Order: sequence, then C-alpha cells, then structure tokens
Amino acid sequence: MTQNLTVNTARSNLYTSLVASVPQPYTPKQFPKLVFGETVDVELYLTDAARSGVAGFTPRIAITLDDQKPSAGTFTISAITPDIFTVYGAGEPSANGEYVDTGETQNGGKVYHLSGTFFYYYFDGSWRISKKASPTGGSLGDWYISINTDASKPEDTQLITIGDLYAPAPSISKGEATAALDWDATETEIEIALNALNDGAGPFFDTVTVDKYANGSFNVLFDTVGDRATLTVSTSGVQPVSTASILPIVEGDATTREQQLIQIKASPLVFSEGGTLITDGWRMTLDTNNANFLKATAREAISANYSIEIVNASSEVDVIARGPVILEPATFNVA
Repeated sequence: MTQNLTVNTARSNLYTSLVASVPQPYTPKQFPKLVFGETVDVELYLTDAARSGVAGFTPRIAITLDDQKPSAGTFTISAITPDIFTVYGAGEPSANGEYVDTGETQNGGKVYHLSGTFFYYYFDGSWRISKKASPTGGSLGDWYISINTDASKPEDTQLITIGDLYAPAPSISKGEATAALDWDATETEIEIALNALNDGAGPFFDTVTVDKYANGSFNVLFDTVGDRATLTVSTSGVQPVSTASILPIVEGDATTREQQLIQIKASPLVFSEGGTLITDGWRMTLDTNNANFLKATAREAISANYSIEIVNASSEVDVIARGPVILEPATFNVA
C-alpha cells in the first residue's frame, strides 16, 4: 500500500508540517508506523508548488534514533593528505616541507615537488630527494636516497644521507591515524592522541587544542595560522553504527587558525534520497529490512524521529518536516 505524505512548507513549526493533503494544508497527519522487514512506498508532495516534484530538487527522508550520540566502541582520527608527502627532520632545511604530486612519472614512479626540490624514483630502483630545475632535468645536488626499491610505495621510503653534509636523514609521512579512542574519550585524551601524530609534531605537522561539547562532538583548533586539510574519522568501531562529519568552522589562512568541528552521530535506521519524479511530487521507498533497524527493535517497539529534507541544485538543505515515529519489531520469525 502506498502512503501519501504531504508537507506544508509554510509552517514555521516543523513538528506540525506533515498534513493530510495539499487541499487540506492545516489538517495534521502522523508519520506512518514502520515495522522491521517491510518496504513502504511513499508519494511525497509539498504545498510549495515551485519545488514539489520539480527537477533540480531532491527529497530525503531519514529515520533516526532519539539519542544519536555514541554509546560504545572506539573511533580513530586521521590526518592524511592525498598525493602529498611531508618530509621533516632533514639536515638540509630546504628539503623539509610538503611535496605535491606533479602528475608526472619517472622510471615508473610518481614525481613530487617542493620549491625546486623533487622527490622521485630513480632508474637504479631508489627514491631520491634532489635539487633539480625540472622533474626530468639533471640533479643540482642529491641529498637523500632510499633503502627501499618499490616504485609504487613512496610512503614506505626509508631515507639515508648522500654524504655527511646533509645529515640527519629526514622522515617522510603521508599522514597517520591516532590510536583507538573510546567513544566517551575526554578532550584531553583526544588532544594528546592528535598531538602524538608525526612523531609529536601533530596532525599536518601542527599541534591542536581540543574542546569537547558532548560525546561524539568536539572542536579541533590548530595552534598556528594557516590552511589545513580536513581531518577524517573512522567510526567502524562505534556503536550504534555511526558516521562522522567534519565541518570547517573557520578556514585557516595566513593570519587565521583553522578550526574544525567533528560530530559523530548514529547512522539513520532508514534513509531514502531522490526517488522518482511523479506529477507534483516524488515516489520514494522506505526499506526497513536492515541490521540497524533490527537491532533497534530487537526487543520491543521504540519511538524514533523522522526528518524530511529538500536539497536544491546548489546542495543547500532545507529541513521541512520533523516528528516522532513508532518503529516496531518484525511480525514474523526473523531467523
């Protein structure tokens, strides 16, 4: 059976926005109950004819737990910069810094560049750091050479000096992840773990200060000015099953310190996006046959929340309706 959902987008109270129909925009309606294992077809309409069923607008329906904060398990935070290697600790100061993939190859390996200095694969099977005028030009001075000989794995490079003049040999990093952090880790524990990265230099070679707002929600402020790549978070060990979002609250520049907000929230029990355009609306499907829904309703019916959103062509999200929904366990033997 198809369920009709109509949202009165003119209502300021999102919890009263779900109504009987477009001709009855003030008659309240409840979101249908959902039972594990069922598939519910939905036809979604808006009282806003300029958006309802119009190409360029994408509807989303999500069913989430009342409490979306982590409640068990662990997570890690990574500071990895794709296609960028950081060289540090070199006796030759101009060899230190971020080497960026040039898009070129030499002797089967990629070429990375930093202000006239190149990190590249040599024909003898070694990685080298040298002063050169161009990726393929002659060396103006070989400073460091690798022990390893794998052209596909510059991240495994162990460097030694060519002569004693440029000692000590540097280390190389593409970034790394923290040790596992408990779901309710304190701000001090998170801060210590981040600042331990890169041999104590911190994420992206800058130390940070961490403020925690709640379990799964904390702010990372870099200690020096400058633009920073975005941290990444692995939530594979968090319960309930969760995802992380990292928001650049303040983007760093030459005079500003970067500030990133990390939020870990339980993944939706049901999520549907897009659907099929129909006359003045969309046809969507809500599928409750998944492990997250089963775990949530394993013992008894529970109360959860629904959210209906519209995303425009510029990826701007408009939340148009919210409210409670009852989730029920299976009416059959799941086994």
